[in-house]
Amino acid sequence: MNSGTKPARLDVFIGQSQKVAEVTLAAGSENEISFTYEANWVNQGFAVSPHLPLNGDFDSAPRL
Repeated sequence: MNSGTKPARLDVFIGQSQKVAEVTLAAGSENEISFTYEANWVNQGFAVSPHLPLNGDFDSAPRL
């Protein structure tokens, strides 16, 4: 669990230098996660998963 006030961030890369997105875990949370594509990747790239479309319309409901 993140006990600080800053969110935990993880950069997502394709290859060694092409940053495509960032995964963020809200401070103090264990399950409030966001996935944000880089603006230039949205304009020139592709969705890294069918579940993570470029338009950011992700289904965040828990799956059972």
